Amino acid sequence: MKKIVKRGLLIGGIIIALGISVFLFYVSDYYVATEVVDNMIESTNHTIESFDEYTVIIPSDNYNQDVGVIVYPGGKVEAKAYMGLLLQLADQGVTSILVDMPFNLAVFNVDAAESAQELAPNIQTWYLMGHSLGGAMASSYLKDDQTIEGLILLAAYPINDRDIRTLQIVGSEDGILDFTKLDDQRETYIIEGGNHAYFADYGDQEGDNDATISKTQQQLLTIEKIIEFIND
Repeated sequence: MKKIVKRGLLIGGIIIALGISVFLFYVSDYYVATEVVDNMIESTNHTIESFDEYTVIIPSDNYNQDVGVIVYPGGKVEAKAYMGLLLQLADQGVTSILVDMPFNLAVFNVDAAESAQELAPNIQTWYLMGHSLGGAMASSYLKDDQTIEGLILLAAYPINDRDIRTLQIVGSEDGILDFTKLDDQRETYIIEGGNHAYFADYGDQEGDNDATISKTQQQLLTIEKIIEFIND
C-alpha cells in the first residue's frame, strides 16, 4: 500500500510539474510593444507615473480634468503596447491608468480597476476600457462595481448583461473577434479597414487579417470615438 501511495504521489507530482511547465511556456510567448512606443514615451510632455502593476498617464494641460479611463490590455499583450493610444487620449485631456496584468492575462486580476481608482482620487467619473480578452474581463468586473460610468470595448464584446453605457469599437477586418457575439443593443462603431491588433502597438497578431488603413489612422479614429462617447 505504501508503494502504491508513493507511486501515486510521484505521478501526481510529475503531472503538476508538467502542467506548470506548459503554463510557463505558454505565458512566456507574448506580444511585445514595438520600439515606436518607447519613442512616444520619451518625447511626450504628459506625466507618466508608475506604481507596481499600474501606469498612470496624466495630461500636461487641464489638470482639473475629472474623467479617467482604466485600461485592461488584451491577452498575452505587453501592457506598454497601449501607451501610444493612451498618450493620444492624454492629448485630449483624459487621464488613464494602464494595468500591467500578471502573465499578461487579465483573467488573473479582474478586480484591478478597484485599486486603480485609488491612484487618482481627483477623478470624479471613471470609464473602464479593455481590448480583446481585457475587454471581456473588464465587462466581468462590472458585475459588482457601481463606480464605473461606462464601458469601452476594443475588439471585444460584453460577457454580462449589466445595464451600463457601453461602446463597442471594432475593425471591419478583424480576423479574431467573433462578430456574432457583439451586443446589438449596445453602441457599436466599426472602423472600416481596421483590424484586431491596430488598437495597440505590438505588431501583427496571429490569426488577424491585414488592415487596409494605417495603425495611426485606426488609433486616431478610436480616440475620436472615445472622446465623443465620454462627452455625450
